[in-house]
Amino acid sequence: MSKQLYTNAYKIATDSKEDVNVRKAASFKVDAITYLNTRTLSAIVDTTKQLSNKEIAHLNAQLDSMAYYMHEYVNLFTKEYTRTDKQKRKRTNSQDIS
Repeated sequence: MSKQLYTNAYKIATDSKEDVNVRKAASFKVDAITYLNTRTLSAIVDTTKQLSNKEIAHLNAQLDSMAYYMHEYVNLFTKEYTRTDKQKRKRTNSQDIS
């Protein structure tokens, strides 16, 4: 799942036709998933520990979960921010008309 989220975010982040704010959010997702992936890989390749296949699968599942929740959080934040901004603009415009 984290690979799919990364790929989708990367496509948006590098699409020059996309809105700049959408690209910024996608760039954040790319950076966050890269960081999570790096941390997971460093735990897997740690030579001081001999991880079982079950432990490696658990680390990969955690990576997928963290990437998914980060993705959902950013989307929810963006949605709420946009909604609040629209309400604020609507109030400002209606006050200007009065």
